[in-house]
Amino acid sequence: MQGLQTSISTLGIPGYACPAWFAAPPSMADAPSIVLVDSAGPNVEDLLAAGALALADAGVGARIALADDARDASTAAQVAEAAVAWGADVVLGHYGARTAVPASRIYGRHGVLFLAPGTSATSLCAADAPTTWQCFGRDCEQLQCLADAAAQAACIAIVAQTDNYGADLAQGLDASLGARRCVARIDGEVARTGTTTPAWPAIDHTADLAYVFGSKEFAARVLADDAFVPASTPLVFADECYGAEFLSAPRLAARSHVAYLERTGDTLVDRSATALRACAARWMGREPGAYFETSYLAMRAFAAAWQAGRRGADAIGASIASRTWLTPFGALCWNASRQLTGHRWTLQLAGRPRTQPTAAVAARVAAATDTPCTLES
Repeated sequence: MQGLQTSISTLGIPGYACPAWFAAPPSMADAPSIVLVDSAGPNVEDLLAAGALALADAGVGARIALADDARDASTAAQVAEAAVAWGADVVLGHYGARTAVPASRIYGRHGVLFLAPGTSATSLCAADAPTTWQCFGRDCEQLQCLADAAAQAACIAIVAQTDNYGADLAQGLDASLGARRCVARIDGEVARTGTTTPAWPAIDHTADLAYVFGSKEFAARVLADDAFVPASTPLVFADECYGAEFLSAPRLAARSHVAYLERTGDTLVDRSATALRACAARWMGREPGAYFETSYLAMRAFAAAWQAGRRGADAIGASIASRTWLTPFGALCWNASRQLTGHRWTLQLAGRPRTQPTAAVAARVAAATDTPCTLES
C-alpha cells in the first residue's frame, strides 16, 4: 500500500516515530481527519495496524495525526485540545481509563467524535461526554466475571497499581468480596522506574487466589520476583494482560487466567479476524494484543458512516448505532448510552489466548444459553 507518510501530523506534541509499516489508502477529496492516540508501546502499534487495515478494507483515505497521551491525565487533556484545534473528525484510542475519561469530556464540549476501543471504564460515556462511544466491554461487567473466580476461595489477595485503572478494579472487587481478602496496594511508579527489583510486600501464603490489576508492565514486574506469590497460588488478571508475553512462562501459564471478551466466531465486520491478526503480526513482528479487533471495529464503523455521507459526531454516531456489527465476540451493537452490548466476559487461561471459540462455547452459542463466568481449564 502507498502510505500516508506525508500526511501524518503529530499535533505539535512530542510523541513517537511512525513505524515504517504504517500505511493507509492515499488521501482523497473530502477525506476525514483522524487522530490516533495512546501511550508509546505495543497498544498504540495495535491501534495503528488496526486503523490501517480498516481504512484499506473500507477504501477510505484519511488525513492522519498521531499523538502520545503518556498514560497521563494532564497530557491526555493537552492532546484532546490539540486534536480539537487540528480539526479532527474523529479520535480513536486513549486505551487507559485515566486518560480516556478526562479526554472524553473535552471532546464532548467541542463536539468531536471519540471512539474508545480499549478502555473499560464504566464512567466513560457519561452525560458530559455525549460524543464518546465505548467500543469495548465495561468494568462493571468485568468485575462480575472477576468475582465469579473467587466463588470457592477462602482467602484472596489483591495487588493493584495505584496510578492505573487497576486501582479502580481493586476497589470494586474488594468491596464485593467482603471479609475474604487481604489487600496489597502497590505504588505503580515503583514498578515503572528504577533498575533494581523493588521490595514488594509478599502475598500472604494462606491466600488461595491472587488478583493482579494494572498494566502489562506492572504485572510482569510484580511477578518477576518468585518469592512474591507462592508458586501454587492461582492468579487472575484483568483484560489488559490478555495475550501478554510474560504470562506464557511455564511457571505462570498453567495457573493464570485473564478476564476478557469471549470469542464466539471469527468474522470481524466482513473479514476473518484470524487473517487480519496474521497481517498485523507480519507488520509488527509479534501477535496483536487485547484491543486489536475492537480498534479495527471502531475504525470500520466510522469509515462506513463517512462513506454513507454522515458528517459530525451526532450523525456519525447515529449511523454507527443503526446496525449490528459481526465480530469474534458476537453480534454487537450500541445502546442508547453509547455503550457496547452483545458480548460476554469470560476467564481464559493466560498461556493460550484464543483466536477461535472453544467447542463448548460454540455449542452454547448455538443453543443460545448462558452460564456463569468460570475458570477455563
